[in-house]
Amino acid sequence: MLFLRASKLDTFRLRWYASQDEVNTDSEERKAHVIVANSWIYAALSCKPLVISLNVYGFDNSKLPPALFRCSSLKHLELHLSCRSINGEAAEYKYVNLPSLKKLKFGWFIINDPFMQGILSGCPLLEELELCACSLNFSEMKSDHLRCLNILACQGSGSGVVEIFMPSLVSLQFKNFYPGVKKLSFKSTPPLVKVLVWCDSLSVPEVELFNCSTTVTDLGLFGSGAEGLLQKIVLKCPIFDSLKQLTLGQWSINEKLDLLCQFLQHAPNLEKLTIIDKKDSVLKRHTLTGKSEKKGATGQIPFRCDQLKVIEIKYSDLTGWLELVDTLLQNISRRSVSVVYTKLPIEYI
Repeated sequence: MLFLRASKLDTFRLRWYASQDEVNTDSEERKAHVIVANSWIYAALSCKPLVISLNVYGFDNSKLPPALFRCSSLKHLELHLSCRSINGEAAEYKYVNLPSLKKLKFGWFIINDPFMQGILSGCPLLEELELCACSLNFSEMKSDHLRCLNILACQGSGSGVVEIFMPSLVSLQFKNFYPGVKKLSFKSTPPLVKVLVWCDSLSVPEVELFNCSTTVTDLGLFGSGAEGLLQKIVLKCPIFDSLKQLTLGQWSINEKLDLLCQFLQHAPNLEKLTIIDKKDSVLKRHTLTGKSEKKGATGQIPFRCDQLKVIEIKYSDLTGWLELVDTLLQNISRRSVSVVYTKLPIEYI
């Protein structure tokens, strides 16, 4: 490739590893690694590639060639750095011009406001953006064309609030773990269709899903903090008219069955409910109490899901699930509901 620079290149992938000493010191050996790796990257860029995927361990944000962010042919770009660079300086590439780019993934990057603004303004065709294990040193994201946003296990900074202006956004995946992002605030009302959120009990985020409740068809809430997030949604009392599929997992749903039933009252057109067993959980027989804070009364909480067709239980241990599903069925107005039990694979358990 180094001698055929006029040739066209479809895909370029580079995995570059250095020893621990070379990563942690500013040695001549480390500098040599950077020079050699960059020579491969420059050679690839000269061939007008469509796809570039880099896993470069020992680099920081500033060591990547600036030309990487000015390649007119690129349609798909993946950049993953070493986790050690997360404590370095923020990426600073003053000029971003990727006119053909549709898919962009960052891993272990430090991203500030100028760089994020440069990316979103310099990639006019960008449809999918993924930020994985990044440090988010910015407060807003603006894009009229982005359709898919994945924020996965990133660190927040400052207020921890990210304001999102994305009127075309249809898919959001958000994995939040402590210390994470405190709030995703939608300043426009995107036509979200699919929303998947993971969070632990220490980092329950504010995700303003009630702004998008009329469009979401597929909603998934996972992790030990999902209960708190569901509670926040129920308190806002939105009606999820378009919701067809609800997936809940990795939290003690049997202990909060009343909360689930309260939410189902706001999803009248739900067609499928999927519950994924919490690891190592053993369910006990559960009686739906339906406690009312106003009256202090107890009783069942019936809910109308006239379109509900399937309840799927993905379990590691079936103990207690039959009783829980029976309790659910007793409170569903629609009687012809199929129940599917799926054993989780060993690697999942």
